[in-house]
Amino acid sequence: MSYFLPLKVASADTGDLSAEFTSDTLTVQARAKIAIQTIFSGTGIEGQVWLDKSLDGTNWTKDHNTACRVTGTSEAPIFDILDTAIPCFRVHWTPTAGTGTMTIKTYTKTL
Repeated sequence: MSYFLPLKVASADTGDLSAEFTSDTLTVQARAKIAIQTIFSGTGIEGQVWLDKSLDGTNWTKDHNTACRVTGTSEAPIFDILDTAIPCFRVHWTPTAGTGTMTIKTYTKTL
């Protein structure tokens, strides 16, 4: 079974790119494949986006392999995760310039 789901930021549909934030948790237990896309809108956007991962949804570790530098709204990084044993993910944003919003979309496919 497949699911397309938005991932919220502090229960809102978008995150404010002028401040650092993390998204709500995406719990993917019993899910085999996950894709997460970050979509940017605004002006002068610069910063870094990556995934944090956790085994318990409380203690988070930065996944350094997913770190992407963003410079503008034309970029929409997609994180593709296959056959993971990690049950919890979230998107992390750190700005260096600009204002705008980020929308996060997810796709999961169960075995």
